[in-house]
Amino acid sequence: MADPLWVPEHQIVDPSGSAVASPRVKASPLDKVKAEPRAPKEWVRRLRELWPVSDQMQWLQPRMFPESIDKASGYPIRGSARWVIYTMTPAALVQEADPTWVEMLDENPWWLMSPEKQFGRMMHVTTYQYAMWREYRCLARPYWCVQGDEGGTPMKYSLREKAVLKAENLPTDVPNPGDLPFATLDERVIRVLAERDKFRQLGGALDRLRNKDKAVADIKAEEAEAETVFRTEFVKWFKARMEPNAEFIGTHLRKSENGGDFRPATAAEANAADQWEDHYIATGRVPAVLPES
Repeated sequence: MADPLWVPEHQIVDPSGSAVASPRVKASPLDKVKAEPRAPKEWVRRLRELWPVSDQMQWLQPRMFPESIDKASGYPIRGSARWVIYTMTPAALVQEADPTWVEMLDENPWWLMSPEKQFGRMMHVTTYQYAMWREYRCLARPYWCVQGDEGGTPMKYSLREKAVLKAENLPTDVPNPGDLPFATLDERVIRVLAERDKFRQLGGALDRLRNKDKAVADIKAEEAEAETVFRTEFVKWFKARMEPNAEFIGTHLRKSENGGDFRPATAAEANAADQWEDHYIATGRVPAVLPES
């Protein structure tokens, strides 16, 4: 583990035994990270049972964002505190995927750089990422926001997930943090994270199939079967997650600022979507024209 990049204020004791305050140390952005609330130990234990800390495999880390401060009043905004789950990718995997990340994370943090470089680096590597890199030698990326009644929502969809959602005529934009009421850490979060991890593994298996040093003909059947499993399971999972949020989506559709980007489906469109779903799951191809209702 690397040495910390900041030194907190502390007390020293002189030879006579009296406590003497140490000289004030200039605050660092990392002080805010250190001051963030920690997840309950029991909940962390459950998380570690499924995703143990590793230097060979990706694992998950919870982070609490404290309540935001209202600029006008200076008081915390009630209900704005939220938990976000991060993926932690070990250095060896980061190095293999993109060595540039390792170079940036091993350099000085943005606040110790020259002023003209600070903003650019801060946009690439956050304070939290520097903290996690030095504590665990892992690249931290936001993965899951704990909000709503079903254990949370993704911070982003993978390219494969977006392709499935687009083919299903479903929203490809994730809910923003705060679109649904922020929730507490509980077994619902563990359950839905475990379910989604299945799709991450399926997606990884598909990528490995394509990268195998084998003839295309040898893997075509295996790949087609894996793709069908992924499409079927992901659509089922997505609809189960989104169904309880239908009231929220309906409210959004009625907002004046919606501007027509979203609207309820017609009966014909709903019937066509059912046929489209069957066609896409079976073939992996989106029909050029919606089937007739």
